[in-house]
Amino acid sequence: PDQGRLLFENGNERMIPTYILIGWCGVRKSECSRLTFADIDWFNKQIKVTAKNAKTKRKRFCDIAESPMQWLSKYDHMTGPIMPSNHYRMFREDRIKLGLFDDWERNMLRHSCGTYHVAHFRNKSLTQTLMGHKTMDMLDRHYDNGENKSLGLAWYNIKPSFNESLVSQEPQIKIN
Repeated sequence: PDQGRLLFENGNERMIPTYILIGWCGVRKSECSRLTFADIDWFNKQIKVTAKNAKTKRKRFCDIAESPMQWLSKYDHMTGPIMPSNHYRMFREDRIKLGLFDDWERNMLRHSCGTYHVAHFRNKSLTQTLMGHKTMDMLDRHYDNGENKSLGLAWYNIKPSFNESLVSQEPQIKIN
């Protein structure tokens, strides 16, 4: 969770929605590259991955939990593709700048999503749907590796600091 927080708070602003969708919502990088901001249902807090965009060619809706929704709220006015065309370079630069380059394996954000989702929500069927897996076997082999619930809770409670500053700026009501 600490490395995720570091990336979400200090990564390239244009990459944050990509990081959020992959790291918290189970969207594959290849799927994210085909999504636009119009695929985010802001009211129902879901991402629509159409059959055309999905690796498995099956439509699914990925729920957006509270914390990732707070991060994404800064981008609710955006249009066009979610993932920038130069995302490989931007992601590499973020990992180097933040000292994450050597630690991170391929698909680290998506693997974090699956692992911490299972740990936090303790509902493998829900995680399977979120991740877009056809069978439970993939989930069992890669994501249900016995992480404790507190790590899942820590991941799903990474809140943006810009929301804290907004709350602290609310006017105080004085009662006489």
